[in-house]
Amino acid sequence: AGADTSGIAEPTCSLLSAKAFESMVLPYLQRYTKSLTVPATLHVCGRANHLVELMCKTGVTGISVDSPTDITKIKDKVPPDIIILGNLAPVEVLLMKKPDEVREATFELLRAMEDVPNFGLLSGCDLPVGTPVENIEAMINAVEEYRSN
Repeated sequence: AGADTSGIAEPTCSLLSAKAFESMVLPYLQRYTKSLTVPATLHVCGRANHLVELMCKTGVTGISVDSPTDITKIKDKVPPDIIILGNLAPVEVLLMKKPDEVREATFELLRAMEDVPNFGLLSGCDLPVGTPVENIEAMINAVEEYRSN
């Protein structure tokens, strides 16, 4: 239909064991990604540390992880040709903090991942209704500021 990429959301997979994910989800995601004519990313909500290596075997070009996932502990599990996306806390930071606090949280995450060339900062999951536009702008501006230094 003209899309440049496809995003796959698996909101409940983090509740599965790695073994269950491997047998019940992985084959279907692999088949789906093979059928695509565009690159795809896979987002798993919740704590997905135990699934990261399997997420990378799905055929996607990027994995997106939610804020409960310790992104600093997964960076060595992701091949350099797969983008790691995430994981600024959508509620605790983007919804509830002030713009200067969002800026600092963004810098903190960027510093923690600065040695990872295949990292892209995003919100950990969907933005809650009512997220202040100023906070989204603070996150974007912080990334631009950090990258320009």
